[in-house]
Amino acid sequence: MYKDKKTIVLMLFLMMIVSFLDRVNIATAGPMMMKALALGPQQFGMVLGAFGVGYAIIQIPGGYLADRFGPKPVIVTCILLWSCLTFSTGLATTIGALIAVRLVFGMCEGAAMPAFYRQIGDTFEAKERSRATSIAGSGIAFGPALAAPTVSWILGKSSWEYVFFLTAIPGFVLALAMLLVLPKPRAGAAAEAVGSHGGPIAQSGDDWKSILSSGKAWCLLIGWMAFNIGFWGYLGWMPSFLVLDRHVNLKELGMGASIPYLCGAAGMLIGGALGSTSMANRRGLLMAIGMAGTAVSLFVTFEVKTLVATIAWLSVAAVFLYGVVGPFGGLALDLAPERLRGSFMGFVYTGGQIGGAVSPVIVGYLVKESGAFAAGFAFIEAALLVSAAAFAAVWRLQAAGSRGRVPAQPSGTVGYGKKSS
Repeated sequence: MYKDKKTIVLMLFLMMIVSFLDRVNIATAGPMMMKALALGPQQFGMVLGAFGVGYAIIQIPGGYLADRFGPKPVIVTCILLWSCLTFSTGLATTIGALIAVRLVFGMCEGAAMPAFYRQIGDTFEAKERSRATSIAGSGIAFGPALAAPTVSWILGKSSWEYVFFLTAIPGFVLALAMLLVLPKPRAGAAAEAVGSHGGPIAQSGDDWKSILSSGKAWCLLIGWMAFNIGFWGYLGWMPSFLVLDRHVNLKELGMGASIPYLCGAAGMLIGGALGSTSMANRRGLLMAIGMAGTAVSLFVTFEVKTLVATIAWLSVAAVFLYGVVGPFGGLALDLAPERLRGSFMGFVYTGGQIGGAVSPVIVGYLVKESGAFAAGFAFIEAALLVSAAAFAAVWRLQAAGSRGRVPAQPSGTVGYGKKSS
């Protein structure tokens, strides 16, 4: 990669670390917060779900802003705002205040994601995008890996409020670094020929009409929605599962709590490498395998009884779960109309975050009503299997669409806020 590409990947990687540090700190602090604020599992699930609601409703507007103004100003503004709201979470002492803060926090983090993918799509060629997404996106594994011991250490020294006061600081520093280092929006995005993987859904002026009538787009949205049910069920409830069901003291577990997330980072790099090489034309199939593998691993996780086996199978699940992220980025950007990359990613992420919003609430309800985590695990596993089926359908539709198709010629350069001619 050229030097500017390496810089972009590094800055996006740091963005994802800070994003997920600020996003999942509440999961590790959750048991202490629930005790201090007298919150039950269902109420805490509502707090976690508020983030997903905010994240979902901002996706398409966030994508429009990235397409209109370029990714840099959107990313810098979002990081600054979500850091303020991370700090504000520590000031909230009622369930209403927590839900409100987490809702707006979700909107600020959510608006940054279409810009993240717009930056990847504008900077990298199709064959590079899966690997670039996996490297930059591996911060979603390193963030929780950093959060677990950091938050546990803070909780051992102080109250839960200081978790949010202190974890807000890296975001303020990163916003300044992004402003100074991230390249300015380019005049246009590089156009490219359609490859054997199926090509964009549309290149003409009726892009949205073509998107909304595309089976591939809807299967991708459904697959990402079901993925997020599993993903946020995993991130939001696994710490509480270890504490409440397996009676683990997270403070004593220390760095051991980071093992699944570090394995997730390894899974992302493996998935990104496969999605850019031997599986580049079968990314949908690769993602389907990852979702099915996660479901099986979580089933075994609940069945084993020792702490070592539980952590081991949570780690295996993380390899499969996180391994999907890089191929997803490559696949979605392959399908995205060039001038609507940000908006298309916002469309798909809207579905994804509907799943992210309902998952913690439904899992919390199932745990409360059943008095055990079995029903919650079953719900997550079922969603992962639905995701596997949807991604497999995208792969089959791509394979059918590529038969006998003549590659299209590159279109003209498309600048931010401009339409293709």
